[in-house]
Amino acid sequence: MSQSKEQLQVMIKITAPEGSNEKAIETLQPLLGSIRSRDGCLGCHLYQDEGNPDEVVLFEEWRDEASFAEHVSSKDYRFILEWMEMSIKKPTVRVCKELNHDGIEFIKRLKGKN
Repeated sequence: MSQSKEQLQVMIKITAPEGSNEKAIETLQPLLGSIRSRDGCLGCHLYQDEGNPDEVVLFEEWRDEASFAEHVSSKDYRFILEWMEMSIKKPTVRVCKELNHDGIEFIKRLKGKN
C-alpha cells in the first residue's frame, strides 16, 4: 500500500463524562511534548471549548501519513484512544490531507469574489 506524502491535519473532539473534563486535560496535556517530539510532527495542540468545557479538542499536524501511522502505534496514543472510548458523545475525528499550502491566498481569492 502506497502512502501519500501530503501533510495531514488531524482533529479529535471528545466530550468528557460530566465532571471529568479536568481529568481529560490532566491526562492529555502531558502527552503534547512527547507527541511534538515525534519525527514528523509539525504541531500538536489541546483545546477546551469555552462554551462547553466538557468538549476537548486535540489538533495535530503531521508531515505525512507514515509519520501519523507511527504515532497511532505509539504508547502515548493509547491514552487518546481511552478518552475517545469514554466520550459521552461519539468522538469527532477528522483527518484532512493538506493539498494546498497557500491558505491565505485562498482566503484572499474567496474574499475578492464578494
